[in-house]
Amino acid sequence: MEIRIKKFLIGWLLALFITTALQAAVEIKKIEDPNQLPAGLKDLARAGDYLINDGKYLFLMGKEPREFKKITYDPAPEGQGAILALVPAENGLTNDLIAGQLQVRIGPDYYYPAYSLTRVNPGRTRNSPLMVELEARLTGKNQERASLKTTYTFIPEKGSLDIKSVFTNSGDKVIEPLSLSVYFNAFHAYHFNPYHQKHFPDLNFRVYQKKGIYSAWINRGSKPAEIPSSLLPGQSVELHYGLLVRKDPEELLSEIYALLKKEVCPVEISLISNHKKPVEIVVEEVFSSSVFFRSFLDEGQEKIKTWLPPGLYRLKAHFFPAVVEKMVRVGSQTAENFRLEEPPTGSLRIKLVDKKGKPLPGKISFFGLDGTKNPYFSPENPLKSGRSWERIKNSVYAVNQPVEVKLPVGRYLISASFGPLYTRSQLAVEVLNGHDQELTFKLEKAVKLKGYMSVDPHLHTIYSDGSLNVAERLKSIVAENLEVAIATDHNFITDYLPELIKLGLNDYLKVFSGSEVTPLNNHLHLNNFPLTPQPEEKTRGSVTTRFDKVKDLLQTCLKKNPTSLLQLNHPRAGRLGYFENIGLDREKAASAWEEPELSFDLIEVMNGPFFHGANEQAITDWLNLLNRGYLLRAVGSSDSHGADGNEPGYSRVFVRCPKKLKDLTWEDIASPLKRGQSFVSNGPVVTFSLNRNHQPGDLLTDRDGQVRVRVTVSAAPWIEVSEFRLIINGERKLVFPVEASTRSLRFEKQFNVELGQDSYLIAEVLGNKSLYPVVQQSSRSGSLTEAALPYAITNPIFVDVDGNGRFDPPWGSEIKVKPRAVSEPNL
Repeated sequence: MEIRIKKFLIGWLLALFITTALQAAVEIKKIEDPNQLPAGLKDLARAGDYLINDGKYLFLMGKEPREFKKITYDPAPEGQGAILALVPAENGLTNDLIAGQLQVRIGPDYYYPAYSLTRVNPGRTRNSPLMVELEARLTGKNQERASLKTTYTFIPEKGSLDIKSVFTNSGDKVIEPLSLSVYFNAFHAYHFNPYHQKHFPDLNFRVYQKKGIYSAWINRGSKPAEIPSSLLPGQSVELHYGLLVRKDPEELLSEIYALLKKEVCPVEISLISNHKKPVEIVVEEVFSSSVFFRSFLDEGQEKIKTWLPPGLYRLKAHFFPAVVEKMVRVGSQTAENFRLEEPPTGSLRIKLVDKKGKPLPGKISFFGLDGTKNPYFSPENPLKSGRSWERIKNSVYAVNQPVEVKLPVGRYLISASFGPLYTRSQLAVEVLNGHDQELTFKLEKAVKLKGYMSVDPHLHTIYSDGSLNVAERLKSIVAENLEVAIATDHNFITDYLPELIKLGLNDYLKVFSGSEVTPLNNHLHLNNFPLTPQPEEKTRGSVTTRFDKVKDLLQTCLKKNPTSLLQLNHPRAGRLGYFENIGLDREKAASAWEEPELSFDLIEVMNGPFFHGANEQAITDWLNLLNRGYLLRAVGSSDSHGADGNEPGYSRVFVRCPKKLKDLTWEDIASPLKRGQSFVSNGPVVTFSLNRNHQPGDLLTDRDGQVRVRVTVSAAPWIEVSEFRLIINGERKLVFPVEASTRSLRFEKQFNVELGQDSYLIAEVLGNKSLYPVVQQSSRSGSLTEAALPYAITNPIFVDVDGNGRFDPPWGSEIKVKPRAVSEPNL
């Protein structure tokens, strides 16, 4: 009898377990055939992965390692234990992402530990969540050991995932310097984030809009700044994040604010427009400029609903090109309704020509006057590209003429330009409702520079972190009268040539491909060019970026492309600057925290148009290294990621080359670059010689130490020049003031210099008037030293005074390795 009762109870309990399991709303199952999955998942999944169904939404959790084609750095996450997609169950939307894996950085090294599923705790009722526990082990390069435990909690029918991760030092060594984060990659750029350290420290979330779907990544209380940089044995750190998906932004934001316990009010924004076209809505909090909402609306969509905390906001509607703003106050508890109306427009037909009436493919920029807003022309649609987009776009390019432009009624300053060698033309106009106007701007070549080619060796597109597609990038390059452009997207080889031919601009520009090799730890950035695109490779042929020593990385580049050049980029750009990261002595390059690797061909001394700040220190470093016998040749570039406000060609390098553009080959550019037969400039043109025939890059033997200097400085009328300096062995020995003038020739002088030892001589030119508005990169503080001021510097002419046939540097070559002081920051 007792045995029968026990059997009955066991059977009853088993039946109860099966029944409650069937009632559970969240299900998890292992995927056997990815082709049986919905369209938005089957291309992402692998056999052995897990599918989680919360009743309304589907989650894909990776088990098998894989390569992500959109990630070009190394090391990269392989997705083991990460959430790889989250989509509504009833349609075929795509929302690939990576979320949940811990990203661990110990010193310069990154780790993505591979998780294993250790426990599944199914909900016992339909309203119960599903909990999945995963664990991983980590062994660092120096035998540091850690254990990782992550718990995913799936809420029924919510499209919601709660992520808690615990990182524990399980070894007997201190883990330092340590940096931790829960990895998240939406594979998408278009988003907003209201977080502000002072005003909104509790609103640390990001919302991404993709086609038909909105995703949110939410910090649920983690404080990355408070994570200890040194973790003792036995110590732990906990991180807490959340992932949400909805088709409707109103519903998504309501859920986010409820999770964060934030009081909010419903807001409806209506758009009044006669044109069926995409419109962008942006909502900014006035005092912090934090963005609380951003969305590209579908063609014909007339309203959108959202939630906002009480406060003062700036509503923006980008009707492209009209920008409509309204300041509004959102109260508490009551619904708010606001209207934004597109203004009427007028039309302009614009020609841009030279003095003979020949069309010039230059730039035409529009600036609002007397309260009229700057126009915002349509950027590349970020919902379609998934990439970054232009936040400022108030210029058009005169590739096809006449250029037809529709503008909101108002008053505008129109500025027409074609790079630093041409004049600039400006005109104030009033645009009237329904009225058409025809305008012609005439420019003249102000500086006739023969025997040089202007080159920008550092440019980006949407194929890395730029905001322009290749066509717009090429138009922007040609509009600044550059003659040679080198594509250098991060860890990716972009080919400009097919689009250049398609646009019909190959008579104006030569293009070459390269890559900005960018390790994940940003220890240094370097350009490697020229490279041949390899379409079958994920990076199109760029080298992978994992390395132990910088020397190893450079050798990898040269092994794959033996004749390519190596250019050290922005060496003083904070955490992205190599010299900052190795602690190179700023005064004389006498010491560093580690042995510097300096076997580069080129060093970028001007990154962008600003001389002061990081570029000024980079120039000082370059001069110090020349004094120590490290004869790197200087280049300048724009590092342009956009156009307006990040123009290509400012700065650039003028390379000595007697050939015509149509006959130009790579070797015609590479040889003078390597020899330093060039000068760097963001506008002024300087020619510089010693004893008549010796120019930058040359070695002159002169045993009596008497050299004759000849220098001329020229500039277009809109570029001011105020000072010429002669640098000898790193010291600015002679300074000549330059009188203000609008003539092309600003300064011309010949004089003798006496040298007592082997020396190098460099010409430097400065101006004190901003390059704005041709260069729309203004002073952030309003001070002169932060403005984009005219600047040029030549490569050195070396003088052999002792007659041994070489240049002997004035200082010793040793750069001492000096350990980092405790008080010095870990970059």
